[in-house]
Amino acid sequence: MKKTLLYSTCFLASILSSCMSFEEEKLTEESFVYLNRQITPNGKFYIYDYSIWGPMAWSLETRGTVLLGKDKPFDPGAAEVIDGSVAKWISYDSLLVYSYKKGAKAKDTLPLNVSYKKYDGLIIKTETYAPGGGGAGYLSCDSVEFGKLYIRLHGVNQPKKTVTYPLGPISVTIINGLVEKIHVERFSKYNEYVSDPLATGLEADNYTYTLTKPINAKLFDRPGIYIDVKSKLFK
Repeated sequence: MKKTLLYSTCFLASILSSCMSFEEEKLTEESFVYLNRQITPNGKFYIYDYSIWGPMAWSLETRGTVLLGKDKPFDPGAAEVIDGSVAKWISYDSLLVYSYKKGAKAKDTLPLNVSYKKYDGLIIKTETYAPGGGGAGYLSCDSVEFGKLYIRLHGVNQPKKTVTYPLGPISVTIINGLVEKIHVERFSKYNEYVSDPLATGLEADNYTYTLTKPINAKLFDRPGIYIDVKSKLFK
């Protein structure tokens, strides 16, 4: 019994030691699963969406989305935390974020909670919903059009089809200076099949569009689009 207790104590100590040393370790490019950044429409801030490898082989990744002034170095610990997923830019200084309450059951078509935070003139509106499902879709498109706070994809899987998405939950895959894929996180309400016909939650679907003709990445370096910046920040 004592040997078992001693082993458990040592094992726990090793975990804590690993976690502490990981926290103290300086972040490098290799620390990240991904590190994406978009500039806000008002040009004052960067939003970073990142995932850091777990400190041990079997531990989970640490994921987060944070807001920092454009002139400040990237530091997750010194940033304003965005608690949820970027849903869309409502205006040039107002961001909508969706979050989920674990174990919650949807009561009606309204969110479970709505909160606001103001960060140096930028308003972050967070709507909390009961969690829903989700899926993934893989399509192609021929060309891209940008508008005020939206992106429009033309020639989706067929010449005449066009789809439009709000800027904010958009990221791209860049290879040799060209955008080859556009990734979209699309949010939608769904109806839980319960007695109350108004009961809804929120689900997120991830779509990947492969461009039939890759486009110069400089065209996508604009507000509301996540660009991979690992190599840029850790030269």
